[in-house]
Amino acid sequence: MRAEQYQKALTYFVLAENRDAAQTFITTLPKNGPKTAQAQAWWQAAQILRHQGMALTGYEMAPDFAVYDGWYSSPYYGWGPEGSPMTKSWISAGERQRVQLSQPKQDNHFMHYRWQAVKLAEKSADLLPRKSQTYAAVLCHAAGWIWAQDPAKVKRLYKRYVKNGASFPWAENFGQNCPEPDFTASGVGRKERE
Repeated sequence: MRAEQYQKALTYFVLAENRDAAQTFITTLPKNGPKTAQAQAWWQAAQILRHQGMALTGYEMAPDFAVYDGWYSSPYYGWGPEGSPMTKSWISAGERQRVQLSQPKQDNHFMHYRWQAVKLAEKSADLLPRKSQTYAAVLCHAAGWIWAQDPAKVKRLYKRYVKNGASFPWAENFGQNCPEPDFTASGVGRKERE
């Protein structure tokens, strides 16, 4: 899944619920068609990745620690029992090197799949009318997904909204209290239907 070899990845999901989520993600990815339909597909894929990303693209060890359901977020050989020089490490130097080589090349953060979901949400926003509620709500949710982890990215998403989007009363809490994007709203897809 991380390498975007989706069909091959399906065979690696032992649990049916994770395999089904992966299949839903794959099926949801946009095909050719109206921009609004593509935007909605990117949004749905972003939501799947945001909410099920640990199971779909999470790393078993660093940076996500999927093996612990993400409850342990620090590099396992720099903090906690592994960080103590008094504790003999159960992880060999060779294994540490293999882990380092397998880490994400971009967005190497704990819960890195959230940044992947934000990228998909941004693809959705790219296809939406800038002044629509849908555009604003998609960016609002994306900001909320990384609110505590990446203030600089949240600020960039907010600046994008302010520069291009329309004003909405709820936007004063951008990234915190976001309405669901309304893909059926007037203005979204209107040009495509005309």
